[in-house]
Amino acid sequence: MASIYKTSQSRFYFARFSDGSGKRISKSTKTECKREAKRIAAEFESATRKLVAKEAVDSEIPAMIRRAVELAALESQQGRLTLQRAEELIRLMHQAAIPSDTGSSFRRFAGEWLDIKEKDTAATTWRAYSDAVKAAMRCYRIVTCTLLSMMPAEMA
Repeated sequence: MASIYKTSQSRFYFARFSDGSGKRISKSTKTECKREAKRIAAEFESATRKLVAKEAVDSEIPAMIRRAVELAALESQQGRLTLQRAEELIRLMHQAAIPSDTGSSFRRFAGEWLDIKEKDTAATTWRAYSDAVKAAMRCYRIVTCTLLSMMPAEMA
């Protein structure tokens, strides 16, 4: 629960609240009105908790995608990766990253995701993400090419 307090060094109320992970934060409300300060403190806490929750989910996404790519590579090496399984893994990666978006292609999604990640991750982390996406695309291409080569020419 957010609280407010005043210091002798400022005429404004300060908000003190938790970020959801237990960390306590203090921030000026920039208001002298106690009622307004309480409202602002509650808003600060709510917004900060939502951000922390989103960051926690976002940090799980690369691990889920990496695991799906590792599974695809392993199953491919063992000769067990079917088109249906490859599509399932790609769909899982996509749904993990964008649960509400079911219509865009993996290639477009992966490119957009990498562009976003390039701006806010370390270069080595971004390269790891890029390598994982490339590995997934290689698996997809191998499966697609294999299936296309097996199809009669008039169907391809």
